[in-house]
Amino acid sequence: FSWGAGESGQLGTGRCTRRDIPEEVNLPDNTSYVVKDIACGNGHVLAIVENGSIYSWGFNHRGQCGLGDIKARHFPVLIASPPSPRSGGGGTTTTTAATTPTARAAEAAPG
Repeated sequence: FSWGAGESGQLGTGRCTRRDIPEEVNLPDNTSYVVKDIACGNGHVLAIVENGSIYSWGFNHRGQCGLGDIKARHFPVLIASPPSPRSGGGGTTTTTAATTPTARAAEAAPG
């Protein structure tokens, strides 16, 4: 579920407007994986699901969604299936994912 500011598509519901009540966010193709970790940047989101896949959505003006372009996404998009991702983090213009049990993703400074 997501709510709050949504003008960059970061709510993942297809709308680019503020939402004051929770609305369900659906993964592509009606997949029903459990989200294991989620990180919010400044207008974008990174979610790691139980099978190890990573989804992102929202503002992508610097490529921070990891999709190979700078087009904003208003719904979750599958970006990768790295080996056993453990955590993720989102900064203003960056996104990171850690794949080792002891690593923790750090929020990057704007830039």
